Amino acid sequence: MKNLAFACLPGIAHAERGWPRRSTTRYTGMTPSFSVKGGFMYLVRSVVLMLMALVSCTAIAADVPEFDGAYIKTNSGSFIEIKTKQAYTTQIIRGGMTTDQLLYGSGRQVYYYVANKDGIQSIERARFKGIAIRGRENFNNFSLHPLDTMKLSHGENLYENHGPGGNTLYVPGKQIDVRKKSTGSDSYYFEPAASLEKGEYIVWIDKKFWLIEIK
Repeated sequence: MKNLAFACLPGIAHAERGWPRRSTTRYTGMTPSFSVKGGFMYLVRSVVLMLMALVSCTAIAADVPEFDGAYIKTNSGSFIEIKTKQAYTTQIIRGGMTTDQLLYGSGRQVYYYVANKDGIQSIERARFKGIAIRGRENFNNFSLHPLDTMKLSHGENLYENHGPGGNTLYVPGKQIDVRKKSTGSDSYYFEPAASLEKGEYIVWIDKKFWLIEIK
């Protein structure tokens, strides 16, 4: 506990060095400089500083999930883990493909998507605070979006599809503004700039999706 306190609140070392040492002055009938009252006050001060250090450490630890992954952070400070889903990529074409498309690719917009909403994590709107992510991620590529549903129309097909097929794709919508702060060497906390409305959302980093539902 002593080492923990020193690590979180270096100033406590000064308090301990100030602890009165036993007097080596020979007794001359004079009143010793060390008093019981003074020693007691030093003890109280040291105990208070140690308690402050422990509280400080607890507050820091509460900002970071224990394990790697993505989590919903609640207003009470607890974390709810979100299942990680792989984001697949595809392009959509209408009608047949030209020779250039066959040889060089379609040249159309690339969509990142998931084929289902399995593992979506729900939370009440009043409890949601933000998103905490821990691990070796490229946090600069973090983004938050509404979860949009895209259905293929008649005559549309998936081109260069790297993932499960189907006529329904779940894709990121318009990006939502967020504020962020580092909570450790491998962790970040993200909070929407404005409160999220009820609905479904995608948390996105590179080719990883995390789906949440605000109820």
